[in-house]
Amino acid sequence: MKDELIKILDNFFTPLGFKKQNSLWSFDNGILIKKVNLQKSDFGEIFYLNYGYDIKNLNSDLDSTMDIYNRAGTINHVDDLQSLINEVSNNFNSTNSEEDILSSFEKRPTMNDIPLNIKKYFKLT
Repeated sequence: MKDELIKILDNFFTPLGFKKQNSLWSFDNGILIKKVNLQKSDFGEIFYLNYGYDIKNLNSDLDSTMDIYNRAGTINHVDDLQSLINEVSNNFNSTNSEEDILSSFEKRPTMNDIPLNIKKYFKLT
């Protein structure tokens, strides 16, 4: 199933300018690096679709995990993937700047899941 999921993700994200490395697709708009990755569960043929952003001005390790991380959902079957791709795509289309990131934080019920370095960068602490 993993190969099939990767093919679907590749067919969607590569034409949009995302570059693929293993199970990670990334797009650099000059301000943010948008990332989406497919993660296999340790507990069977279940996969997770994760997405998020690296803030280029933060100068964090751009090869590591995402500065801002979200899990779109769980994939138990190939049919589960399209709705998750739509969610990620909608989020990516509406998030293109640091201001958009900050605005998304303000809509959250809590900021407990935002990493401390991100809170400091945006002066949220």
